[in-house]
Amino acid sequence: MSNIYGKFLNWFLNTWFWAKVGMFCARFTFRWFDYTLFPIDDYFKILNKLEPSKEDFDSHYIFLSTDTKTLSSMLIKLSVSLTGAQNGLFSHAGLILFDGDRNTKAMHVNHAGFQYQSLLAHLKEIDYLAVIKLPIKKGCESIIQQRVEAIKAEDKKIVYDWQESLDNDQYHIYCSEMLYMIFKDLVNDPNFKPRIISGKYYFDPDLLLNVGGEMIYCNHPNVKV
Repeated sequence: MSNIYGKFLNWFLNTWFWAKVGMFCARFTFRWFDYTLFPIDDYFKILNKLEPSKEDFDSHYIFLSTDTKTLSSMLIKLSVSLTGAQNGLFSHAGLILFDGDRNTKAMHVNHAGFQYQSLLAHLKEIDYLAVIKLPIKKGCESIIQQRVEAIKAEDKKIVYDWQESLDNDQYHIYCSEMLYMIFKDLVNDPNFKPRIISGKYYFDPDLLLNVGGEMIYCNHPNVKV
């Protein structure tokens, strides 16, 4: 059954209609009157843990997040779960950067394209968050910086890849694919690689839970910290 579903999913994700559906789902929410669940006071806890010291300035942090009431998040997690790969805990991922003294940024790609916003602004849009310190190989800082700057330089051209394919051109990118582009071959863990789901290579957000990094923060009830 899962194989049949996988073939159908791969076909559907390559249709023009899916892009229209995906955009609608990304904008549609079942959250009408209430706020998101993320405890905003935890922002300061995260900030204190992320603030780089002189000895630790070359650390690299990523985030995983999800809004449980957004239709697109529901469909992403359902699709992942139906493949049998994992539980579909997170639907989004991005990079955390330091832009000045305690000015923490979230660099990511969502349905609207490339985003470079304050981390606090992103936290107001989600329910659950995980922050992970990646186990980067020594001597790779300049390579990472070059890749980050190369993506930022093309920010106006970047659009969300509704096919979620690693083989599309450099301007069609999905959220966790951006992290793969930046840290490919630079993470000191063999699990940092795409996995095959129903015959197609995916680099999904949940995969990043298993790359041997240090869990800095997580408020998801189904993730052990």
